[in-house]
Amino acid sequence: GHDLRCLQSLDSLTALMYRPTDGAALGVARALFGLMMLIDIPEERGGGNLDFRWGDPRACRFPLVNGMEPLGYARMGVVYLVMWLGALGITLGYRFRLTCLMFVTSYWYVFVLDKSFWNNHSYLYGLLGTLFLFTDANKFLSFDAYKNRTSSQEVPFWNYFILKYQFFILYFLAGLKKMCPEWLSGYAMTNLSYHWVFLPFRSLLGPQLTDLLIVHWFGCIFDTLVVFFSHLRTNSQNSHVVCLRISSDELPSLSHRNVPVDLF
Repeated sequence: GHDLRCLQSLDSLTALMYRPTDGAALGVARALFGLMMLIDIPEERGGGNLDFRWGDPRACRFPLVNGMEPLGYARMGVVYLVMWLGALGITLGYRFRLTCLMFVTSYWYVFVLDKSFWNNHSYLYGLLGTLFLFTDANKFLSFDAYKNRTSSQEVPFWNYFILKYQFFILYFLAGLKKMCPEWLSGYAMTNLSYHWVFLPFRSLLGPQLTDLLIVHWFGCIFDTLVVFFSHLRTNSQNSHVVCLRISSDELPSLSHRNVPVDLF
């Protein structure tokens, strides 16, 4: 939804990136991200079973840096507490820079301790937290904004751009990855059509065609093209709603299959 003339010179591109933009959507995105991390930390990061994850010093782990060892069991509990409090601060928009830094540093520390727990949506969460750290996402729907009522809630456009660009990479590369014989032949994710989300399609097409046409073919087309539609001014809002809707619907069905959620 941008004039291509903005790309003709560095000055015009800079003017575009620093164009004042309403920060309401960014504030909502920040709050939802923080809320999601409050759930993710005990569920996916191992905060709900610290004794199993970090309690055995003899457990075999695969850190990013050879020889890197986790802190003791009790100290790892402190790390998770810092991470959770950071996510809470992000959700509430309270001392946003500090709490976001708390979350990001502790999150990446836990992330690099064991590569066997890596997947690309957990990598995405770390990237989003890092990107939010450099934005003014606390100018709306936050305690910081409430305390500083005289401040404008406008933010530079680049605050949105860096997040949109990250999701552009996410969806577009996922679409390119699906352009392989295994996926396009319908063998990559069989029987997903039996999830309740696909009941209307299954009733009309049957399970096999639903797996092939809806799960595989539509998934490939959607991931490849939705990022372009989301940048058209007339389609942007609808495209983002569809992205969120499809991702939230597919999350339960993919979690037990150990499939990276953000491929969808």
